[in-house]
Amino acid sequence: MTRRGDNGFVGTLGPSLLLGYKSWPLFLDVGISPTVLSRQQFGDRFFGSPFQLTSHGGLRWDIGRHWSLGYRFQHMSNAGTASPNPGLNMHSFGLSWRF
Repeated sequence: MTRRGDNGFVGTLGPSLLLGYKSWPLFLDVGISPTVLSRQQFGDRFFGSPFQLTSHGGLRWDIGRHWSLGYRFQHMSNAGTASPNPGLNMHSFGLSWRF
């Protein structure tokens, strides 16, 4: 059961740059993208604007023909365009299937 106002949407869409070396299966993954929040407050944290920027840096390891393991450190903030600008740091781990 959720209380009213507990749910929200965070959407981001943008490029990633994968940097690799020859046939090594390890890649550096970096990028930045615009982000939109369905509301400006989540719990006690007020983000100051529904428009944010999310930057990330991480590693991707191709462990087979189709499978990858990944780690990303992400930072989301409004880049000083609104007040307050608390930002949010996240660690993300992933398992991917590549087509």
